[in-house]
Amino acid sequence: MQEFQLFHDIVDRPFDYARQWKNEHGRSVVGHFCSYTPEEIIHAAGALPFRIFGSGDAVSRADEHLQAYSCSFVRSALADGLSGKLDFLDGTVFPHTCDTIQRLSDIWRINLNMGFHTDIGLPVKLDTDSAREYLKGVFKKFKNDLSGNLNRTIATDDLKKAADLYNRLRGDMKRIFDIRRDNPALIDIRDLQALVKASMIMGRDVFSEKLSAIADELNSAAPRPSPPMKRLVISGGMCNVASVHALIEDCGAAIVWDDGCSGARYFEGSIDPNGDIISLIGLERRDPGRSSRVALSGRIR
Repeated sequence: MQEFQLFHDIVDRPFDYARQWKNEHGRSVVGHFCSYTPEEIIHAAGALPFRIFGSGDAVSRADEHLQAYSCSFVRSALADGLSGKLDFLDGTVFPHTCDTIQRLSDIWRINLNMGFHTDIGLPVKLDTDSAREYLKGVFKKFKNDLSGNLNRTIATDDLKKAADLYNRLRGDMKRIFDIRRDNPALIDIRDLQALVKASMIMGRDVFSEKLSAIADELNSAAPRPSPPMKRLVISGGMCNVASVHALIEDCGAAIVWDDGCSGARYFEGSIDPNGDIISLIGLERRDPGRSSRVALSGRIR
């Protein structure tokens, strides 16, 4: 589909896109490293949530600060920061989701002068009332920190509008994933990967409009026959090499679901816009009782 070319262009040059967005809108760009970052709050602050992927260029400068066995994603992101490629960022958010990201947070803070620096300490226990209360406090503190760093009041109405936007975005993304699950031939895996990655880079208002139109078009498209193939689910953390998905499908398989940090985990769940919106942002999409692996058998079919 020709509509996907825009997403490919943005994914190929994400830094250029972020700089252009910043110049056109006169607002801040906030970098972050994980799908557990509460993007809704960043969007409500009028900023662009920018997922840092790492360009994959030379990582020699990162090796001065990180052991060689650290994951390539973190080393690449640090190398981009040290080389000035991320100088458009007005701040960076570090959810403590793995040991390497936690270490990167300290290295980033000490060695890069790149706006504000915020850590989000997520609870380790996930099945207690105290963990829920702790998570509420974490996101309330993040909202206050972000408001102070960006010098912008984040009103409850802003949060509700952001929650509504993200609910639509995630719902349409799931629609597209469901369509491809049932008929992989309708969407090339390269186009799907570009769409997912662009969803973490583009201005969300514009992206949501384009995403909804694509979902509607795909939903009304006639099924396409495809040869018999193995139907696979990919599960794991960040996959920073999109060509892996294409390689798998070029070998004759079909990836019918991507249960990864840069896949379905990014858009699963929704937010009830009623009640304490900060608490709901923290809990509805990160409910300790939820699992991104639920009913995988139904997805594979």
